[in-house]
Amino acid sequence: MKNKPVPSFPFPERNSSYPDHLIYFIENPAESSIFTAMFQRSQSEEARHARFQYMSIESELETSFHYVSPTNDNAKAYSIKFANIIRMAANFYEILAKDLYVKFYNKGDRTCIFNYLALDAHLLLSRKSICHLAALSDFPEHPETTRPFFQLIKWDRMSLISSNHVPNWWNAYNKIKHADEGIRDHANLANAIASVAAIYLLVESIFGFGVLSGGFHTVGKRVTGPGSYQEIHKILPQWARLFTNHFPWN
Repeated sequence: MKNKPVPSFPFPERNSSYPDHLIYFIENPAESSIFTAMFQRSQSEEARHARFQYMSIESELETSFHYVSPTNDNAKAYSIKFANIIRMAANFYEILAKDLYVKFYNKGDRTCIFNYLALDAHLLLSRKSICHLAALSDFPEHPETTRPFFQLIKWDRMSLISSNHVPNWWNAYNKIKHADEGIRDHANLANAIASVAAIYLLVESIFGFGVLSGGFHTVGKRVTGPGSYQEIHKILPQWARLFTNHFPWN
């Protein structure tokens, strides 16, 4: 018989093998040393694998926009294409979140979505939003399209995660994960966008500035005269085509 999933709160003891600075950054990212570490992590082999995994999923969503315009009027339009996007995105979210849980705590626990959502105590994804680069309008009736972890705002971080905190896109995933019966009600444009936006935020949070959002990083200084210098910057491409952050640490 399998063990029951561990509760989402109180949190297990931290895994001493992975101190905070190896997993995420709680310090002020404006400090040069922290910002440099974030940049280096975003250029790691692990980060690049995550980048291309994300991009392969995002490209599927972008292709769907050729047939269903990303507008609020089409938010409830459903299709097998959206079902596949939701499956891929939610599965990738689960892989990333499970790996992060192991690094924070341990690999012996039997975990589920409640444990993964409880990582918000560290990642603060519920406070983060994305900016659409391709959508033709806002989605006022579907807040998860810009704030994928909107439901977690209600969590007080002192009690168990409940079904009320689970995102709609994850519920949609469970409805269509093994069968097609739920496609009409759950495999829609809004949930597809929200699920991809969710992994965008998670990848950015785990691997740091530069992995998807682009920008520039100071790599050195050039002396231009007595007591004066010029900073040397490395320009990073904007990998993500559909979303961006207002600031690299948001």
